[in-house]
Amino acid sequence: MRFIKLKISDWRQFSAIDIDFHPRLTIITGANGAGKSTLLRILSQHFGWTASLLATPKKSKDGLVRYWTGKFESIFEKKEDVEPSSIVGIIDYSNSATTNLRLPTAGAIEFNLTIENMQSLPGLTINSHRPIPAYKKIENIPTDIICAEKAYNSYFTETVTRNSNGYSQYSPVYRMKEALISMATFGPGNQYVEANESVSQLFNSFKDILLKILPKSIGFRDISIRIPDVVIVTDTGDFVIDAASGGLMSLIDLAWQIFLFSHNKDEFTVVFDEPENHLHPSMQRSLIRKLLEAFPNAQFIIATHSPFIVSSVKDSVVYVLRYDDNPATQAPGLRRVLSLKLDNTNKAGTASEILRDVLGVPITLPEWAEDDLRKITDNFQIASLNTETINQLRTQLDEAGLGEYYPDALKCIADN
Repeated sequence: MRFIKLKISDWRQFSAIDIDFHPRLTIITGANGAGKSTLLRILSQHFGWTASLLATPKKSKDGLVRYWTGKFESIFEKKEDVEPSSIVGIIDYSNSATTNLRLPTAGAIEFNLTIENMQSLPGLTINSHRPIPAYKKIENIPTDIICAEKAYNSYFTETVTRNSNGYSQYSPVYRMKEALISMATFGPGNQYVEANESVSQLFNSFKDILLKILPKSIGFRDISIRIPDVVIVTDTGDFVIDAASGGLMSLIDLAWQIFLFSHNKDEFTVVFDEPENHLHPSMQRSLIRKLLEAFPNAQFIIATHSPFIVSSVKDSVVYVLRYDDNPATQAPGLRRVLSLKLDNTNKAGTASEILRDVLGVPITLPEWAEDDLRKITDNFQIASLNTETINQLRTQLDEAGLGEYYPDALKCIADN
């Protein structure tokens, strides 16, 4: 079971969203506010995440405040103050089932889409916010065996609690350490404790996953249990897992979640928001390829701003959520978003090309440098360019430290 298609029309900022999911990797990108996270939230409802959407308060003709849940027709037609329950999209599944996405009737400011006939499919959501290590030693080792499912559920519970502004005295990292110490203690066994082969294999398999996912430069060797701590052993030294950098902890965190969830599953889906968070560009460039290799049975659906993630895997589909500036399809005073599927030519561009052509960043240089570039190019006209004026342009760019931006300078002159 996996997702096949998502379609949404005339709801919130969306004009026409039509996404055909790749069986292995679908990447959704676009500017902030384009709706990437909203799409992931809809899919994540299948996996126990119920982050509410917020309606917009509007004063009706009778003077009462009512909440608009985003259906555009109610604005265009202006037929009534209370918008009816309506269908805004569909989801298709690999078992040929289709479900409607239906808005609730007018009510409270918080609401969720109703997914009618929602299918049961295995999957997990990895939020854009990664756990921040805060040291807390393990005071008690659980004597009952912690299997993959139990370890995942305890980690998932702490993650959901924190993301919903709840309180727990334990962090997700604490639950990870608790499980690792239990597995290492009761898995191999000793002359007094009976070994548990499945738990021992689970512990060793996680170390194999870290070997695949962590950067080679780290030189990961082993996980060492030094009660009450979990220590990461590397070529550059040993350190407790709580002392891992933000980037390294991010990789360990996502590896742990996906590894535990994947145990004994033939196929599953990972909905992943902003995997680039905390990661060096070199890690962003290779992360998705490594995840696909480490988890060959997973369907990944990713939202990202990173050009390195967008271009990281050839065998994938990439959709851009882009504002529709066509006057013929726009309502007065509104800019709405549609989805655009990229071809391999767009995906294969450099980081600068993807930022410019895909993500809509017009010039990929610092703002102060852009200001200097415009001051220089304002003195030139495209019609008067010749050998002499081109040499002058190059000289001024070199003196300003902007020599490598000669093509951008020509574009600015042409735009002028």
